Amino acid sequence: MKEIKLNKLAKYGTIITCIILVIVALFTWLIRYPETVNSEAKLTGTNAPKPIIAFIGKVTTPFEKNGDQVKKDDIIGCVETTADIDEVLKFENFVDTLYMLVNSDNSDGIQEIMRQSFSGLGSCNPITRALCNPTCPTGITY
Repeated sequence: MKEIKLNKLAKYGTIITCIILVIVALFTWLIRYPETVNSEAKLTGTNAPKPIIAFIGKVTTPFEKNGDQVKKDDIIGCVETTADIDEVLKFENFVDTLYMLVNSDNSDGIQEIMRQSFSGLGSCNPITRALCNPTCPTGITY
């Protein structure tokens, strides 16, 4: 019988392939990629939805008279509510000031303004209720 001599690749090919697979498996175990990647994004739309706020009620406190000239964003009156209008206007000023302080990263000013209390806003929805209380909402630290 004639002996067949195998070349080195045929003789050690299986072992070399296994070693390469083990090395690749070790690299995939040792090199970790982050599960989350933080980045900034801006969402834009050509026809973004606009909120439609409908209400039924009667105007109890008119600020303007018939025929007066009004400008955009003027308050022309109050619809019947359990809230105190002066308190609502004070709360609006509070929210605008808080927005400005958050954007300017003024933590001392934020702590100072969060000491204000609002008790005459009537029935607040859950979002504004957190700001109505004199303490900071849960989970917010400065």
